Amino acid sequence: MKGEKTKLTRRGFLGLAIVIMGTIHTGAGSIVRAAQKFFEDPPPEIPLQKRLDEILSGAKGSSGLVKMEIADLAEDGSVVPIGVKLDLSSSDYAKVDSVYLIADKNPDPLLASFKINPAHGVSMLETRIRLRETTRVAAYCRTSDGKVFMAEAKVEVTAGGCA
Repeated sequence: MKGEKTKLTRRGFLGLAIVIMGTIHTGAGSIVRAAQKFFEDPPPEIPLQKRLDEILSGAKGSSGLVKMEIADLAEDGSVVPIGVKLDLSSSDYAKVDSVYLIADKNPDPLLASFKINPAHGVSMLETRIRLRETTRVAAYCRTSDGKVFMAEAKVEVTAGGCA
């Protein structure tokens, strides 16, 4: 009835505690097993050439259209700011459809990919990347007609940010 309190007996309390402890134990056990499996069998590293083949599709990257802003020295490889500028004066700017960031020595060289809609007037991309060690970082800009433009820089990393 309304206003009546439900009384929890000692037996009810113990039963509830056993159910809760079993749930916690089962959930924690599956998380631990998943973590162990991950560290025993880490994901495979992806070769740089495979990623470049996916991005470039046989095209050669040429300079122009894209400029990259990144520090020459990164004290912390886990947070490296990077900026990519697209040259608005270029006739190829209107055809830009994607930008890719690559780090040669990372476990997966593809750091980021961006799909661009020229109608939105994007001329600058900024993000933060993770670098494992001192490496070459490149920004590839692909146009809808298959041209590829690139900018690159070597970044010295004092403390790596990838496992």
